Amino acid sequence: MKFNEGKLPESGVNVKCFGTTTERLLASQLAGLIAYRLNIWEGYVDWRNRPALKGCHGGVLAASFVLVVEVLENMAYLANASNLVLYLSKFMHFSPSRSANIVTNFMGTAFLLALLGGFLADAFFTSYCIYPISATIEFTVRISTKIKLLIQYLIQYDSFLPSQ
Repeated sequence: MKFNEGKLPESGVNVKCFGTTTERLLASQLAGLIAYRLNIWEGYVDWRNRPALKGCHGGVLAASFVLVVEVLENMAYLANASNLVLYLSKFMHFSPSRSANIVTNFMGTAFLLALLGGFLADAFFTSYCIYPISATIEFTVRISTKIKLLIQYLIQYDSFLPSQ
């Protein structure tokens, strides 16, 4: 952003009043620096670790996007929790109170792990670094659960086969 003529932003100093070209160039650079410093969010960086600019980063649109995503995520999470209670009581033949207790323990563990992830992101890692770490842990748990269920299914299926 160049300011060769006119007033310096937020300072009221007229650039035309400077006599030499060097003074005008320095005043122009100072005006650009002031405008740049007024346009950044202090203490915030973008995903490339550059200073976050007020016009380019954040704002109402980004906040509304985060809000909608959080609402949809919580709706899906609670829908899965209610379905898990039904699954445990109907198909796994737990009592309704035991099913609700299992789901409550699951939800509490999930929320505490989210707090642990937030603490680790703030204290030791960057928030961008903790996402791949938690995604890797989640992926590993999901794959190991699938393998365990597959092995159980194969063992049960093997017991039904006639012996030769």
